[in-house]
Amino acid sequence: MGQHRKEGNGSIPSLRQRGHEPQPLRRVYIPKSNGKMRPLGIPTMRDRAMQALYLLALDPIAETAGDRNSYGFRLERSTAEAIHQCFIALSSRRSAQWVLEGDIKSCFDKISHDWLLAHVPTNKGPYSGSG
Repeated sequence: MGQHRKEGNGSIPSLRQRGHEPQPLRRVYIPKSNGKMRPLGIPTMRDRAMQALYLLALDPIAETAGDRNSYGFRLERSTAEAIHQCFIALSSRRSAQWVLEGDIKSCFDKISHDWLLAHVPTNKGPYSGSG
């Protein structure tokens, strides 16, 4: 008792370092149902661990400051809740008469990440690190 377990090869302390620079992804192509191939990036174990740490830090902020009617990829949210919210929003006499749904072909392959950062409004305030 009273003895501390060794941290092995130093992996745990290295996760505490600031200024983490991720390694290049290992690129693998997986087949899609239409016969094309989808690129899949596989991070290193260390980079995946850092992603998990960032998620633990940022998820509470996103849940607090994010859109309360956003249901995609969020813990404790379900498709049934999203459908219920749609019913509430669309059942009023003054609600929209049409719902449009679309899929932009290869959207995330073609959209400019730099443009999104410059033009999508976000409340960076206390979360940006700039004060």
